[in-house]
Amino acid sequence: MSLLKRLLSKPTTQEPASHVTNSRENLNGTLDTMDKREAVLNKRIEQEVLQAKDASSKGNKTKALMHLKRRKAYEQQLANLQSQKGNLFTLQIKLDEATLAQEVMDVQTRTARDLKKLYGKLTPEAVDDQMALVKEVIEDANQVTDAISQPIDDFDPDEYEDELAELEKEMQATESAANKAPQRTGGPLADDSLVTTSSKTDSTSQMEEDLAELDAELNAPRVAM
Repeated sequence: MSLLKRLLSKPTTQEPASHVTNSRENLNGTLDTMDKREAVLNKRIEQEVLQAKDASSKGNKTKALMHLKRRKAYEQQLANLQSQKGNLFTLQIKLDEATLAQEVMDVQTRTARDLKKLYGKLTPEAVDDQMALVKEVIEDANQVTDAISQPIDDFDPDEYEDELAELEKEMQATESAANKAPQRTGGPLADDSLVTTSSKTDSTSQMEEDLAELDAELNAPRVAM
């Protein structure tokens, strides 16, 4: 069985997720093996070139040509190997894309199923009926609020206009009498002011005298003992 057939074969006893895991592991393992083989071929090609140069320098043309022939065979193997690696890289990318696509489809399927369960009973007609019921309840609540907010007794402002006018007249009369009362220009208030001013003057004079005495004591000559 070829490598591609083994990678793409699908055992009937395996689950899809397990099959994808095995395929990815097979791809990664095969690519690792190819990388090692590619390194070996590159090393052999270098060796054949060195040996061909050595044989040519020694005048052994036949041996030099043999090494060049072997180098060409290794180069052909390397080209085939690199082509096969390219194919496996392509398969690896497609496998990753398919795995991601499957995961997306699974999520979409589960989500659609859950949405169907949630919206199974929510038809447009049911939503319209529910909204109409909500509006009716809100209107009833507003009417109840308006009803209980109305005043218990009726208030007629015109009934109290005369009493308010009479009260304003009394206030004007009281204000006018207060403005006509004589104002005091002298008397005890003025005397109290004079007493206060005099008291402040006496206090200032006493402080000045005390300060002068203190200066005199400080400036007096000291008698030697």
